[in-house]
Amino acid sequence: MSRKPERSHDVWLAGLGALAIAEQEGSDLFQILVEKGEELEQTLISDLRQPKRARGFGLELRSALKPKKLPEPLDSDEVARRQARRLDLARKEFLKEFGGSASGAPRGALDRWRRERKIFAVADRKATYVPGFQFDDKGHPRPAVARVIQLLGDTTSEWGLALWFAADNGWLDGRRPVDLLASAPEEVVEAAEREAEELVF
Repeated sequence: MSRKPERSHDVWLAGLGALAIAEQEGSDLFQILVEKGEELEQTLISDLRQPKRARGFGLELRSALKPKKLPEPLDSDEVARRQARRLDLARKEFLKEFGGSASGAPRGALDRWRRERKIFAVADRKATYVPGFQFDDKGHPRPAVARVIQLLGDTTSEWGLALWFAADNGWLDGRRPVDLLASAPEEVVEAAEREAEELVF
């Protein structure tokens, strides 16, 4: 045998395949397969009766069939701590890549655009950051960002919006919305529309 079966289901499939071949080849081949099966069965039974000396296929089969112990479930406090750590790390990575404003617009304009829901800002340690990817080359708010805020802003925080833009998105074939704002803003808006549809129950 060139390859030992790794799962009990492989044994079952191999048996079905052998039976199909035997039916095509005739009774002589079928008898040979039965004899080989009996030999292997005796080996497995012998291995099962002598666990300390068990070797090879029999041991592998028993190991594959042995129930796996499931990990203990986490309590709700530990789940919350882990989620908080992941969120904190995601925020740090976001600020490292996108912190600050690239628009060059005066503070009054930024505040107005934020009130009008054309842009968003995120707060961290008493500082407020306006991610620069929200602005075009002329420093004006991108319409696609405003549309995403309209679609998702009522169900998520400004940090939620920020992390949505910076995360890989299944609706965009694993690409990040932030990377498509200039080249394919309509795809970003469509991804947000689909996201919004999923949030409606």
